Amino acid sequence: MVRWVVRSDEPLFQTTPFVGDKRQVRHVSVLPCHTIGDYTWETSVALPRADLAKAGVAATDTAGNLTIVLIRYLPEDIIIDDADAEYAERSGAWGSTSQCLMGDFEPRGNAGQRGLCEGRMGAHDCRLWVCTMCSRKSRL
Repeated sequence: MVRWVVRSDEPLFQTTPFVGDKRQVRHVSVLPCHTIGDYTWETSVALPRADLAKAGVAATDTAGNLTIVLIRYLPEDIIIDDADAEYAERSGAWGSTSQCLMGDFEPRGNAGQRGLCEGRMGAHDCRLWVCTMCSRKSRL
């Protein structure tokens, strides 16, 4: 059985640190803590080591600085999504085109000047950009 002891070298903003666990069966839970000393807490629940995938603690000090510590008992899951029989890599001939497909934009003309633009989103600050491949204009 595993319990965690959390220590801090300064007071926390919250009454206890936030401790959670993830089990091998994908069960996730928050573990309550109780004070065992100055700036020291222990989880109130003990868990079987064999069931654990990972555990973590998060705490915020009185200045608002967040600290997070993770303990991995098992390696992260590897998800392979190409194992289905329907999956197939597409192949074919690759070629080039003179048309702009990706939008390789750069500032042109008055693009260096910011101006107030009226659009669907109301008045906003924007710049004029022109695609280097097809001269299409865009306001960003």
